[in-house]
Amino acid sequence: MATPTEKPGPWDVMEDLQFLIATDDHLQDELTHVCELLGPSPDEQSAASSTSSPGKNRRVPPPRDYHHRAELQHLRREVELLKAELVVAKAKAAQFDMSAWEKAARRERVEKSRSLQENEELRAAVDERESFIQHMKRTISRKPRWSVRRRPSSIDCILTTILMLQSLPDASIDAWQSYKLAAQHSLRVAAIHAIADRQYRRQPNAFIQAGIFDLDDDLFRATQMTPPGSHQVILQVINHVNFAAPVRTVSSACWRTFSGGHGLPLPEDSDETIETIDDHTVYERFWHTQGGVTGHSNNIRKYYPEADRDVIVWRTVLEDALVPHMSKGAVDDTWGWLVVAPLPGDSTKCRMTCLIHIPLDLVLAPRSHAASKGPPNRHDIQTIDAITSTIHVLSRPKPVDDTTAAMASAVASASPSAAMFPAMRTFLERGKLFELAMKASLNEAVARFAQSVDMNESV
Repeated sequence: MATPTEKPGPWDVMEDLQFLIATDDHLQDELTHVCELLGPSPDEQSAASSTSSPGKNRRVPPPRDYHHRAELQHLRREVELLKAELVVAKAKAAQFDMSAWEKAARRERVEKSRSLQENEELRAAVDERESFIQHMKRTISRKPRWSVRRRPSSIDCILTTILMLQSLPDASIDAWQSYKLAAQHSLRVAAIHAIADRQYRRQPNAFIQAGIFDLDDDLFRATQMTPPGSHQVILQVINHVNFAAPVRTVSSACWRTFSGGHGLPLPEDSDETIETIDDHTVYERFWHTQGGVTGHSNNIRKYYPEADRDVIVWRTVLEDALVPHMSKGAVDDTWGWLVVAPLPGDSTKCRMTCLIHIPLDLVLAPRSHAASKGPPNRHDIQTIDAITSTIHVLSRPKPVDDTTAAMASAVASASPSAAMFPAMRTFLERGKLFELAMKASLNEAVARFAQSVDMNESV
């Protein structure tokens, strides 16, 4: 009795592509062999004919079919492109199968390797500069020797020093790591992208440390936190909201506000300049003079649209060569992330998580350099508590038409110590205006999406 034949299973396309797109080396060898059989190229043939001496009875070689040779070379290039596309497709397929925590672990592993490499490079640079300093000390303290031979002149020593300085790594190239921008356009653009990309890589770890990674329920929280091994006090603001709209609808609405699409009202004695680097990167310079103090808030903002989520990062610049008076005023030092991800199992809904960090002890109290390294004193703690309560007051909905006046009164009435720093008051007021503009953009986008859904259902 014959056994029944088993039905074939589903066709695994990715597995059979390994057969169609050759991964073995025989295809490359065969293509090379066929190209060699077709003979030399026209350039090689003309070069050979020019070097050979003309003869009367020289035999003319038969014509070659260079059209087939060009086709084979074109096919070889297509094979390489298809192999590269296959690698990219495999990587994307593997990412779709991973969970959110597994993706975060992979990103953290890559960031750890990057940090170790940067640490080694910094150690090498420090050792190189240390050896240069020791060499200069020996050169300066060397005793002169009286001899018949010509001693090196001061010009020779200066030239030698200049050559050694030129051989050292240029510290200005890595100035972006301290959030500094140069005046030259190419260096500025490179620094802006480098600062934004580093903030993007730090996002998973920041969300994990804040306890908001892969969060479900809505949450608003403004708390103080101190990083391990540091006395720096940071105000951490968390806002997590669920939306009945797709990821790209919500993230595009947010980016319209971040990129300056909704212009914020400017108070008196203030100015704003928005520099568009590309479609996904902007640099905003803002200053406002209030109470005799000029506050500068220069923000780098970048948008990262991805397959499974969208990320927006921002980081303020601490020094800008095009703003020379920036060091004489108060400088805003804030950074944050905004991540929009789809709800599991429902791509028509998403959740938005926003995390903001504000180091308070650097922008508030006019403390000395030695005092700033220690823990915050009683006056600093009162000031930080006042600003934290002000954040809560500003985040509550108020039925007041004049939002700016309401925010100013909230900041002034929160605590006497909070009104001592006009620059912080400026930053809080502008942050509230930015929040209102983004809420309006989000409400408009969600309403348009709901209207389109209703129209499709009615049809």
